[in-house]
Amino acid sequence: MIIYLHGFNSSSSSSKAQLCKKYLNDKGIGDKILIPDLPLSTDKVVNLVEILIRENEIVGFIGSSMGGFYSCYFANKYNVKGVYINPVVDDHLTGMVNIVGSYENFNNGKKDTFSMSDYKNLKKYSTPTLTFPKNHFLLAQEGDEVLDQRLSLKKFKESKIDLSENGNHQFENFVDKIEQIFDFLL
Repeated sequence: MIIYLHGFNSSSSSSKAQLCKKYLNDKGIGDKILIPDLPLSTDKVVNLVEILIRENEIVGFIGSSMGGFYSCYFANKYNVKGVYINPVVDDHLTGMVNIVGSYENFNNGKKDTFSMSDYKNLKKYSTPTLTFPKNHFLLAQEGDEVLDQRLSLKKFKESKIDLSENGNHQFENFVDKIEQIFDFLL
């Protein structure tokens, strides 16, 4: 089973998550991916994913943005493969205190809060050292307007990297990378 973790204040209906699901459906293995709706609370995300891990045999993670941060934590902790799409990495955290606040999810309209405690708890899930760097695959676009992907390149320097010029945080032409993602994971 693969777990896809969406970005901050996104949902399971995000375009990248649904493109991954469609790809696996077209291969006849659409039941091999879990795409949970994540709360904003750091500890609630971790608790939810830990339950999914206990209930399923996990072979890898895909994560976008903040979902990439969590996916890296779990892939590293459980020694499985992880794919990260314009991810948040440890070195981004110091500049992200401005995400503390209340939000309405732009996909499903649900309201949620990311507290200062949630922000501080992110550091508990940092991965300063990748135990098996070859288990990690970074997809980054230089044009990411939200995150400095040079920090991601530094973190994953010993891992598989696909760096695109230009692009944006949403990750332009993501559909063109899906086969490469699942070739790495499966």
